[in-house]
Amino acid sequence: MLPVISIVGHSNVGKTTFLERLIPELRSRGYRVGAVKHSHHGVDLDTPGTDSHRLAEAEADPAALASSGRLWVTHALDKELPPQAIADWFFTDVDLMLTEGYKRGPHPIKAAARHPRLHNVHRTVTPALCVRYTFHIL
Repeated sequence: MLPVISIVGHSNVGKTTFLERLIPELRSRGYRVGAVKHSHHGVDLDTPGTDSHRLAEAEADPAALASSGRLWVTHALDKELPPQAIADWFFTDVDLMLTEGYKRGPHPIKAAARHPRLHNVHRTVTPALCVRYTFHIL
């Protein structure tokens, strides 16, 4: 089973900033890292009116947008997938999946918080200084 670690916290406490710094650090150590951002409201990453969006709106499932440097695939869902299902389905070639925003579930959760007297300090410190709990990846 793929290890999944969720980073959670209130808005604007530095979750994304932390992950932006953690991912390159893990990659520099040889780990293949995937990431999922959870949203509690509906999102559409495609631009309405484009050909790829029109194909998805015509109920092609899956629908994809492919270029020489990136592949975006969209699937229609009847219900929200838990992180482990996403890992099993899409993250077959990584060593670790990091998530941001999944507050419920069985995965190890690391809470992100900013102390009121340390406003914006997260922008200048390294991930090692931001982590309250230590975890080791085998």
